[in-house]
Amino acid sequence: MADVTVAQFADVLKVPVDRLLTQLDEAGIKVSGADATISDEAKMELLTHLRRAHGRDEAGAPRKITLKRKSQGEIKVATSQGRARTVNVEAPAGPSGTPVIAPAPLNESPAGRVPDAIDHE
Repeated sequence: MADVTVAQFADVLKVPVDRLLTQLDEAGIKVSGADATISDEAKMELLTHLRRAHGRDEAGAPRKITLKRKSQGEIKVATSQGRARTVNVEAPAGPSGTPVIAPAPLNESPAGRVPDAIDHE
């Protein structure tokens, strides 16, 4: 990106020119006004200043990721009057990923053992 004026840069960023001039001044970048040109290095300085001011490191360490535990949806239900009504539904997102291990049956005889004879009286 070539050198552009502050007004053009503000238009690209969709930010008012006065606010951009204030941010440039806070970053320590000397600009004479809206018609002054701004270099790529000055833009990078502004970006690093804004990242520091808003609590992010220069390296941009990854943030904590949270997963959605519920899925939300809508279903249409017919009412007693015959009209359809939309209902919001929340459900668990799915299995937790932990496999379920079934316990062994209790009445199983050990291998190699012959069951006792049953007396029929």
